[in-house]
Amino acid sequence: MNVTSLYNLPQEILSMILQNIPQKFLYNCLLVNRCFSINSVRHIYLHAINEYFFNIPNILNERFIYNDTDLSIASRFAICLVKNFIKCLDDNDKKKLRDCDIYNIHELINEGSRPMFDYVSLVKKLDLMNLWNMIKFWLTRIEFIYEVENNDYKEFVRKDKIFLIFQLLCYLIDRRNPNVIYELNLSNFPSYEDPEFPCPNEIPNISHIFARIDQISFSGDVFIEDIFLNNLSQICMNITDIRLNKLIKESDFFDYEYLINLIHKQKNLTTLIGVDEEVLNEISEIYLLKLSRLFIEFTFEEVNLDGVSRCKNLQHLMIDAKFDQTDFKIWKNFFSNTQMNDLETFILLCNTSIIYEVPPFIRTTHNNLRVFHCFITKDYQLINHENIRILFETIATSCYNLLSFLFTIYSEEIINDLKIILISCEKLQELILHCEGFRTCGHLSILGKIIPSNLKILNINNMIYCKNDLHNLLTGCYENGIRNLVLDLTDTEFGGNYSSLLEILELFIGNGTLLKGNLP
Repeated sequence: MNVTSLYNLPQEILSMILQNIPQKFLYNCLLVNRCFSINSVRHIYLHAINEYFFNIPNILNERFIYNDTDLSIASRFAICLVKNFIKCLDDNDKKKLRDCDIYNIHELINEGSRPMFDYVSLVKKLDLMNLWNMIKFWLTRIEFIYEVENNDYKEFVRKDKIFLIFQLLCYLIDRRNPNVIYELNLSNFPSYEDPEFPCPNEIPNISHIFARIDQISFSGDVFIEDIFLNNLSQICMNITDIRLNKLIKESDFFDYEYLINLIHKQKNLTTLIGVDEEVLNEISEIYLLKLSRLFIEFTFEEVNLDGVSRCKNLQHLMIDAKFDQTDFKIWKNFFSNTQMNDLETFILLCNTSIIYEVPPFIRTTHNNLRVFHCFITKDYQLINHENIRILFETIATSCYNLLSFLFTIYSEEIINDLKIILISCEKLQELILHCEGFRTCGHLSILGKIIPSNLKILNINNMIYCKNDLHNLLTGCYENGIRNLVLDLTDTEFGGNYSSLLEILELFIGNGTLLKGNLP
């Protein structure tokens, strides 16, 4: 494609291209041409403050590296973000920064200077904790460089400086882009030796921003002071999404009473992710009825499923019972008596006993189910094949609108029985088979004959296959009219000549097929 063609790409097509480019490669797009540069910046800053800080400690540990070239990409990007946001400040706000004695701040905020883009207006989602850590990283780093260059040891960067910049940037983003979505990820909450993240009432000028937090996450073995949690619960009343990481539930510092109190303060809470029955059973029914998305993990020997059964309006439910040892009769009672007519997504990570009892529950969804994923985690050889067949027949009769199906494959009978679902679920677009090292001996050939033309994604992972079997699968798919096929086959048993495979792959590639994984 020549340069002229790149300039003439429709905006919609260019946007789709950039959406499918990994974040770290978007920077290369800045250099293509002016059109690519403008649109790449928009995508880079869309979720920029959330994208690069999943491992905050690693980044903060780089504060005391002298040379910029030795910093990680994430740290360099953090510096760039803070600088660009500060450049967007109004002149009155820049004057406040000049007066607070920040090293080299005058070079960054020359009066009348403006950045190339209005970076602040591009932000659509902002994690307040990540913004705080970016500012802290940048400030402590420039203080360190000042000390090295001037042999003048100074105290650790003052909290009031971080407060000021944090307040100015939050207020600026909110003013320029009032529809931004605010999040608060309390992972790796600052410890006592570092400047503390502020309580909302400590910066009253932006307390309205805390009040608009949409999602809050708790994770890591961190200590969060009661005063912070209590203050947060008084101000945050518009959270729709609360998430708990497994580590926080095992922490000695986490206060479950605070979490229950926070939930009961919310007006629009619809999502709980990572909770267990201990939390769920303490929540009032009026709040459970508002939930549309619930991901719950069972790890105790005896569980109480009453809380889940009271969430009658769920649209998305994930149950993680991989390590659960509860008597399957309790699960049978749950699946037999619980109705969720609006359920669209049901993901079950389970042991073998539970899967037997699922069919009555699926029937209550009345063809609303779009996604059914079942990942069986142990005792593959002990699974009763007849019960699995009953499950497949139930899905075939009760899930006409099914779009995505995942199941664990452990025997050739399962592959044969897939025909029940593939024939009846005519809208199925995604089939994911987790094979657990299952060795195929002609079973892929069988699968190729029954794959429907409407299927867009076939994901077969951890299967030991031979080239002839794979060739027959691809041939069958092509003959059935499938043109958009995604394969993720990660293991092969036989080497040798792959010319026959390449021929059929060329047919798919010639028709725009996306291929993925370690295909030969």
